Amino acid sequence: MTANRVYAMSAITALTAQNTTGVTDIMEVSPKFLSEQLDGIFTDIYPDAVKTGMVASGNSR
Repeated sequence: MTANRVYAMSAITALTAQNTTGVTDIMEVSPKFLSEQLDGIFTDIYPDAVKTGMVASGNSR
């Protein structure tokens, strides 16, 4: 990314317990904590683009 003169920031949505043979457990980050992460990112450097990665569930809270 740096070679292309772009910079990445991330917000963690879930943690996984895994190895090369598979995932054994997933722990979702609370919506409140995710919101705090995003607020921290967006108030520092507003992104030009956003990529969504892992979403552990389809449940809205």
